Order: sequence, then C-alpha cells, then structure tokens
Amino acid sequence: MVVRFFLTRRAALLGLGALALAPVCARAQVRPTVFVSIRPQKSFVDRIAGDFVQVEVMVPPGASPATYEPSPRQMLALADAVAWFRIGVPFEKTWAPRIAANHPQLEIVDTRQSIAFPPAPANGGKRNPHIWLSPRLVQRQSESIRDALSNLFPEQAQQFAAGQAAFAADLAALDAELTSRFAGVQNRRFMIYHPALYYFAQDYELEQIAIEADGQEPGPASLARIIEAARAADIHVIFVQQEFSQSAAQAVAREIDGEVVTLAPLAENMLENTRDIADALLRAMK
Repeated sequence: MVVRFFLTRRAALLGLGALALAPVCARAQVRPTVFVSIRPQKSFVDRIAGDFVQVEVMVPPGASPATYEPSPRQMLALADAVAWFRIGVPFEKTWAPRIAANHPQLEIVDTRQSIAFPPAPANGGKRNPHIWLSPRLVQRQSESIRDALSNLFPEQAQQFAAGQAAFAADLAALDAELTSRFAGVQNRRFMIYHPALYYFAQDYELEQIAIEADGQEPGPASLARIIEAARAADIHVIFVQQEFSQSAAQAVAREIDGEVVTLAPLAENMLENTRDIADALLRAMK
C-alpha cells in the first residue's frame, strides 16, 4: 500500500510539473510570422529561412492576385507578424498603404527592389508583375528576402545566407537546364490568355502572344486578329490558368482546331512548377 501511494503521488507531481512547463515550452516553440502575397513566395522564404519562421500566404488557392482583398482574419494576424514580403501583384497597390497604416510594427519588404526593370510603358500600360516565373529574377528576389530576414534576426544571418545560397544554386541549375532545352526549338511563339510568362519568355528568347490585354478580354476585332496571329504562327495550343475566364481562349482554340491547356503559375513549388510549365511549352512547340 505504501509503495502504491508513493507511486500515485509521484505521478501526480510529475503531471503537475508537466502542466507547469507546458506554457514555457509553448512559448519557446512559437516562430516569428511573416506574410507573403502569393504561394510561390512561400517556397522562397521556406528555402531561405527553413523552419525559423512561419509563413502565411495572403492570396489563397483559386483566388486572383488582381482582385483579392485580405480577409479580416488576415488583417488581425498581421498584428502579430514581423514582415510582409510584397512582389508587385495588383492587390498590393490598394492594400499596402492600409496595412502599413494599421500595422506600423510590420516590416514591409518589396522584393522587386533589387530588379532592374526597363522604364514603365510610355502609353500608360501596366508593368507585368509575374517576376516569380523567371529563375533569374527569383534569384534577385531571394537576395532581398535574405537581407531583410538578416536585418530582422541578425543572430540567424548565417542560416539565411546558407539557405539562400542553396536556393540560388538550384535556380541557376534550372536556368541552365531550360536554356539548353529551349535552344533547339524552331517555333518559338506560344499563345496564352493571361500574359503570365512575360519574363520567362524573355529569359529563353520566346515570344508570348497574349489574348488578354491589361486585364481586359478582347473585343470581336481584337479576337479576329488574335485568331489570325495563331494561324500565322502555326499555334495549336492555347494556355490558360484557372484564376481567369477561359471563354476567349476556347473561342480561339475552336477557330484554329486547337486545344486549351491549363497551367498553374501560382503553384507553391516554384522550381517544380517552372519545370512543368517548360514541359508544357516544349510539347506545344513541337
């Protein structure tokens, strides 16, 4: 009986001790939160910071970065975040000033800052924001992310530098692979509804023919010109993405006896997705 009482009391004390330590352990496991605008950026930060930060994504799967509005939950969560990595997608223009005003503690980092863009279009057109689909431009963005994280957490700077170096090496290897794969392609033109592959096309000397212009569907006259351009370029595949209407792309495909193929420019794993996009383009260009 004495032994049983001793063991029971000892178990109770151990249980109380574990409960007392639980809040301490929970606090020790809390990671700093950073926000990104779109899912591909999450893979950038994950590669650079590893498990040191918790990455939250503003635009959820299926939503368009052009029309998205942060949810009330996200606006509340930003109060506990240390940084938001912007990338230049349209919703940021409206929301960045509001977020900065409501969350003065938040470090807002524009990852475009290290990219040398050509001058903005003289005709008032918008600069193409799709810089996450170019391995070369992602490498520059990774440097901005590394530097911002190192300023926020200088004790982790070595970890961030190592993560960014490994990520940059993978990006350089992908770039070399794609340069080689596209080198022998004869028909270097492709057609896409939304001009998401502008910088990708620049990197690999391809010509992107977009159906949409500045967010607007083509009218009848423009659609007729696009159909003629597709025929002249011997194009038989029209690329689309799920976040946009496919009606105009389907209309063009019917007229040229072609097919509509869906890409996922906003998929999280940028390295894997960029290779998948290259595979689809190469199949279409045969």
